This record gives sequence, structure tokens and C-alpha cells, in this order.
Amino acid sequence: MKNNVKGGSILFPNTVSVGNIEVNNRVTAAFQATIKALKAAKRLQDFRVDAGPNNIGIDVPDGTAAPIVQLIESRRDVVGLFGPNGIVTPAIGDAISQLKLNGKICAYGFDLGPKQLEHIKTGALQGSLGQQPFLQGFYPVVQLYLQLDRNISAANLDTRAQLVTKDNVDTVGKRFEN
Repeated sequence: MKNNVKGGSILFPNTVSVGNIEVNNRVTAAFQATIKALKAAKRLQDFRVDAGPNNIGIDVPDGTAAPIVQLIESRRDVVGLFGPNGIVTPAIGDAISQLKLNGKICAYGFDLGPKQLEHIKTGALQGSLGQQPFLQGFYPVVQLYLQLDRNISAANLDTRAQLVTKDNVDTVGKRFEN
């Protein structure tokens, strides 16, 4: 609405068949927040918001660009896409790039990897929400060890979510490998 979009489809593709409850809940929450924001702006009637029959996502089972390209082409009026994980988000960027719709569809997602960062730089994605890798990866292994070896219960851990957009994508750290 900030970009003077008059209406269209806002879609929530997801790897539904994988059955990841956390990701499915993420789609439902994003869907509900979108409906709420459009209602508050008195614009819900101008948009078709679709998160599939159970509001957990429109199934794109293989996580590649092809089903998302088909989805965009079949709707013909897509103005927004949300990718709920590190499988669907880069596929959305790939689909938008293939269709040469960079900057024409508002697309956000979850997780940060090389593809997501590149898609943000090219405008195929407007942003993606990432987490601090040490807190998300290494520290849970330490917690598991403490639980199994010392019977110390794991803590609820804030993984420091960060919204990365074109404005701050260049500040995201580089990945170093041996």
C-alpha cells in the first residue's frame, strides 16, 4: 500500500507436505497479520489473500522456482509473496528473477543464505528475516549435550531475529569456510 498498489493477490507458498508445524504456524500468523492490516486500512476488499485451504500455505512441494512461477503466472495479479523458510524464500526470489519481476512484487521471507542475500540486492526479494547462526546452530547442540549428559534442561533461547533489506544487506557478515 505504501507503493500505491491498488489490489491483487498476496500469496503464501509453503512446503506444506513436509509437515513442519513451526513453519506452518509462521504462515498462519503472517496470513492473519496481513488480513488484519488490510482490514485496518479498509483495503481487504481490494486484495485476494491466499494461504491455501487451511491457511498454512499453498503447497509448493519441491521448493524450486517452477511451482512458484506457475503460481504467479496462473494468478496474473500477484503483488505480494511470503516465504516462510529457507527453502521457499530463495525459490520465490528465483521465480521473480526468472519472470523479470524484480521490484514489481513485494516479496519477503525467512532465513538468510547466499541466495536470499543476492535476491535482496537485485530486488527480487525486498527482505528476509534471519537469525544469529551461533545461537541458532551451535548453542542448541551445547544445550542438547547438557540435557543428555548433565540432565540440565534447555533454555528458551532468543536467536536475535534481524530483518535484512536492501538498506542493510551489505552489513550482513560474510561466511567463512576452511
